[in-house]
Amino acid sequence: MAEQRTGQPRPEGVDYRRITRGLGLLAAALAVVGGAVGYWLAGGPGLIGALIAAAITGAFFTSSGLVMHFSKTAAAQARNLLITWFAKLIVLFGVLLAMNSAEFINRPVFGVTILAGIIGSLVLEGRVVWSARIPPGEGAGGGR
Repeated sequence: MAEQRTGQPRPEGVDYRRITRGLGLLAAALAVVGGAVGYWLAGGPGLIGALIAAAITGAFFTSSGLVMHFSKTAAAQARNLLITWFAKLIVLFGVLLAMNSAEFINRPVFGVTILAGIIGSLVLEGRVVWSARIPPGEGAGGGR
């Protein structure tokens, strides 16, 4: 086990590369399945709405996995994750504002695709973290 220092080491039991890879595959699946279903339900605007939603979820979720993977300590993970979370919030707000009057997307398909991405990412991340089997008292909090 890595020794405890001021900048506590990050928990080594969680495979952030696996999470990032899985989230990238989830975004690709959302693009294919969501695009097909969106096209079937609403034609071109449904396809475009699903593809934009898949791109947003893919970029946002994989960036979180990459931040966690490349941060060296638990403190760096927390700091970097908070910074990227605020940046993503601002970008998402800007994208949604720009698409507010867009006629080329189907909003229900867009929303359902985003929701499917959120649920899928929670399931994927939860499975990876659950399978890490980090002993109690270890991890980001240090247990001390």
